[in-house]
Amino acid sequence: MQYPEVTLSLRERRRRETARDIQRAAIGLALDQGLDRVTTEMIARAAGVSPRTFFNFFPNKEAAIIGEAPELPAAAVAAFRTGTGPLMADLCQLFCSHAELIEQDPEVVLAVAQLAREYLKVHLLFDAAMAELRADLVALVEERVSASPETIGLLVDIALVGGRRAVDLWAEGQCDSLPAAVARVWDGLSAAGALISAG
Repeated sequence: MQYPEVTLSLRERRRRETARDIQRAAIGLALDQGLDRVTTEMIARAAGVSPRTFFNFFPNKEAAIIGEAPELPAAAVAAFRTGTGPLMADLCQLFCSHAELIEQDPEVVLAVAQLAREYLKVHLLFDAAMAELRADLVALVEERVSASPETIGLLVDIALVGGRRAVDLWAEGQCDSLPAAVARVWDGLSAAGALISAG
C-alpha cells in the first residue's frame, strides 16, 4: 500500500501535471465529440504531448479519462492508524481528508462520473479503481479492529456506498463541499446503525 509523500520532487510534480493534462484533454474531447469518436492521437494532440508520451501514462483512452485516482492522504492514514476514537468517526475523518483532495478539481470529478455512467469501459475502470481503494481501506481497518474479514469488508462497503452518496449530494448542489457531504452522509450512516442496533 503506497501513500503520497508530503512533498513531491519537481520531476514528480511535472509527471502529475502531464497526467492531468492528458486526462483533461481526454475528458474534454469525450464530452464534446463522444468517446467512440475520440482517438488516443487526438487526445495526445489536445494535451500537447506525443502519442508515445500518452502511452507512457495510460494504456487507452478510457484509462486516460479515469486518470490517476487521488491516493489516501498520508497524514490522514497515519491519524487513522493511531486513532483512539470511535472507528466510524475516525473513518469519517479519513474520508473527509480524501474528499478534500478529490474536491480540488470538481469539473474533472463530475465529468468522470458522467462518462462512467455513459460508457461501460469507463465504468469498469472506475470500478477497478474503487476496488483498489476498498483493498486499502480493508487493510487499514484490519489494523484497528479484530473482526472477521466478512465483517470488515461489509463495513468498508457501507463506507464506500456512503462516499458515493456524498459525491451525488455534492454534484446535485445539496452540500457546499464534498467533505460536508461526507459528514452529512456519515450522520445518516450513524442513524442507520442505531436503527439496526435497536432491532
